[in-house]
Amino acid sequence: MKSAKMSNSKLWSNSSSTASKFNLRSVRSRIQSFVELTSYALPCLLLAFLVFYVFQSGSGFFGVLIVTLFFRVSLAENLRQGCKRQFRPGQAFFCNSSGDLSFCETRQWKILQQSKITPWGCCLLLKPLAPSITKPVARRVWIYADMLEPNQYRHLCRIINRCRDHANTLD
Repeated sequence: MKSAKMSNSKLWSNSSSTASKFNLRSVRSRIQSFVELTSYALPCLLLAFLVFYVFQSGSGFFGVLIVTLFFRVSLAENLRQGCKRQFRPGQAFFCNSSGDLSFCETRQWKILQQSKITPWGCCLLLKPLAPSITKPVARRVWIYADMLEPNQYRHLCRIINRCRDHANTLD
């Protein structure tokens, strides 16, 4: 009886560690849409309020011009940063249990211990494995909870926790 329990527990522990590479595919996220909309709308509304408050005496045209220019610049900057920091819907990537992430053969990253899990998603801090530039720069990427299937999101959270635990044992 005792040997049967041990063999079952051994089989179970081996089955959890054999999945060496997880194929993950992102979908469109409602949380991501809300965060993007808020990051565009809040500063613009604040600036519009301040500009119209300051330019109350008939020079509303200049206020509208300033708000429009600010909106254009912030929109272009947010889109440029968003393309670098966000996963696109349908984008597939692979992640193994040691924290190595790959989008294709040329873009391979390591999940660093400073990555965080929040209630709405994971903030990954990624370091390139094979840097193509002289100074490898860590990159911060958000993966929201509803971008992945629930099972895939749990796998990713376990991998992040494993990377943090492994780094803490080395210290």
